Amino acid sequence: MIQEIQPNFKVKGQRFSSEELKRLFNELVENSLAVWLDANTIEIAPNQTDGQNGQD
Repeated sequence: MIQEIQPNFKVKGQRFSSEELKRLFNELVENSLAVWLDANTIEIAPNQTDGQNGQD
């Protein structure tokens, strides 16, 4: 779970600004690949296509 986005967060060497990350996270949510748990926490949906909620 992401509590805080650091401005220098890197994905495979590519650096993203916190604004870019927010846009990416919103895209994930819009495409049902993730859900916002609260204003600061995003949960990436498990790789399941049967619609079951895969919580650990």
